[in-house]
Amino acid sequence: MKGFPKSVITKLALIACLTLLFVTVPVFAGAMQTGGERWITEWEVKWADSPDLAAVPGSVTASEGWSPNQSGMALPKRPGTSSTLWIRTKLPALNWDIPSMLIPKIYGQNIDNKVLTPLQRNDSDKILYIGVQSAKDRIGLRHGIELGNYPELLDNYVKRDLIDIILGCAFVFIALVMLICSVFL
Repeated sequence: MKGFPKSVITKLALIACLTLLFVTVPVFAGAMQTGGERWITEWEVKWADSPDLAAVPGSVTASEGWSPNQSGMALPKRPGTSSTLWIRTKLPALNWDIPSMLIPKIYGQNIDNKVLTPLQRNDSDKILYIGVQSAKDRIGLRHGIELGNYPELLDNYVKRDLIDIILGCAFVFIALVMLICSVFL
């Protein structure tokens, strides 16, 4: 690279690496904090033949036919041709200012892999039913349900994917630097 000192390139690379380090460390630290959040790690699952998820059918609310499941267990196996899986769990006391529920990993049709939704305080100690449909074999919850205050869960929701965006931008930046360097070689 004629006329462009190597020391300048070295300094720019060092600044880029330090910037990336200072941006990603707080992201990892924020994603790991568990301030006032609480996890539901046990739930029950039941397969249903009805594809209607608009209302919880009476056959689903019946007490028989539910199988226990918990965080870390394998996803439930599909019996026959059923395409609807119901998940139920009891909500604990919701003592947050704006109680909310974050499902970080759920498999199903028309679901964006994770779900964040607010709850009401009067939902405390009620049974929560979640209906999920899929024609594929992967269906259900993977890691449990996180409960907490909406602002903190929203922050976690955004930060979980932020590292992927930062790494992607870093790769694009490195590719552009290499392309520019190749022009001068």
